[in-house]
Amino acid sequence: MIFAVNEYGGPIQVDIQSTRDMRVIRDCLEQTISKMGGVDMIVSDGSPTVLRAVRSLRKSIILVQQ
Repeated sequence: MIFAVNEYGGPIQVDIQSTRDMRVIRDCLEQTISKMGGVDMIVSDGSPTVLRAVRSLRKSIILVQQ
């Protein structure tokens, strides 16, 4: 599950994907970034695939892995 919230914690976008494919994750993140106008932080479960997807965005984003 990939979800985005605004600065008040309100949901903006929710995507449920059946795969951890890097391209799918990156596409979801790009959609969120364009919808919000930017993203400062991403919280992840520590998956290497998510890390690769975030790096592929080539943006200055804080990644928090749990």
